[in-house]
Amino acid sequence: MDKVNMISLTNEPGREEISILIDMMVRRALLLTSAQVESDAQKIYSDVSLYHLVIIPIVDTFIKGVDRSTRDMITSKIGALGRCTKLLPSDVKTYSCKDCASDASYSMCEECFMNSCHMGHNFVSADLSPQCMCHCGNMETYINSPPCSKHQIAENSRNLPTYYVERVRNIIRRLFKYLEILCGEDLLLVELVDSWSQMGDILEKFNLNDSLAGPISSYEKTETKNAHRWCVLIFKLESESQQYANFCMRFANPEGKNTELLSELELRGYVCIKLRDTFENCQALGTKIQKFIQDRLPGSRLHCRVVKEYRLFFMKLSNVLIQFIADMCFSKSILCDHASEILFKETSLPEKLFFNRSLWIEIRYFVTYHLLMPTILSRKRGMNLVRFLLAKFRSTLYRTIREKWRERLSLPDFDSNRGVKKTISLCGKERFPV
Repeated sequence: MDKVNMISLTNEPGREEISILIDMMVRRALLLTSAQVESDAQKIYSDVSLYHLVIIPIVDTFIKGVDRSTRDMITSKIGALGRCTKLLPSDVKTYSCKDCASDASYSMCEECFMNSCHMGHNFVSADLSPQCMCHCGNMETYINSPPCSKHQIAENSRNLPTYYVERVRNIIRRLFKYLEILCGEDLLLVELVDSWSQMGDILEKFNLNDSLAGPISSYEKTETKNAHRWCVLIFKLESESQQYANFCMRFANPEGKNTELLSELELRGYVCIKLRDTFENCQALGTKIQKFIQDRLPGSRLHCRVVKEYRLFFMKLSNVLIQFIADMCFSKSILCDHASEILFKETSLPEKLFFNRSLWIEIRYFVTYHLLMPTILSRKRGMNLVRFLLAKFRSTLYRTIREKWRERLSLPDFDSNRGVKKTISLCGKERFPV
């Protein structure tokens, strides 16, 4: 594996330059992973491997390369949220202070509670609903109670420099874009990968050169076919029968060891059972498995998809990107504010999460709990999320009413002037349904 060096930036990069440089890093990671002779997708696309290939170059280039004062602020409590962002599974110890909590259900993780002022109060072990967030530092639920010693911040806490905040904004914009493309139509990802074939022209346009991306391996100087070869994936829903999943994996991989594959399927909601083959071979296997599901597993919603390997790469990369965004943005108050604004106002990611039912378990979990939920910690609280939900509710309600009256009145087009006039004349203005 090539050693990744830090990119030397002589001038503050703009939004387009940052996007191009990140594209170069991701493209490089795609080519390096697809060039590996390993046949196990879990090993090729492990979180550790993808973190080293993508996240470390981003950190080395855009974060470690800042001035000493800014670097010290990044690693300090300066400008921190003053909140614990830990998600608490139902099987961990949590506590609630009877003296300070406005409701006994507002629990804190054991680490925060043991290092807080509540240790000397009346407290109880809390009943925890699945995936609750620790309430340490939540002044609305723990009235007039400071956060634990780990999350306390100085009252005169300063903000990060403007140039660094804008740099982070541009980084997360690009990373959000990858997630948005991955959760959208297949053609969007095809267009992105195809555009990378023009990387040389793009570099020339912005007066960049390959040395900015660190050492370029031989894999990047020659076209690799593996990234464009085909894979077979099996998908499952959370409600899917575990027995059905076992039967399906035994049929799809009769001679293999399925324990790890079943674990992968349960954890991520999908698993790769054939890697780097021709479309014809993958299509034949996918059709065979799909027929088995339909004939032998009644009511099952397991299903197969034949995809290019670069889509599998981005699917594996997605949770690494999401975790990086969460770690970077939700540790500082100002970055949390910007992440919330960009997520809801500049991307369609929340809409895709709510309305694209084909998304797999892992990305739904990571986007929900590591991106959407932490936005309620911004200074606008959950306002962006509430506005999004209200807008979608109004839109859905309007469409429902419109379709109902269109069917009742046999209108060819409710939105036309003719349709509106006919509706008003039949219903009367006081009963007009919108």
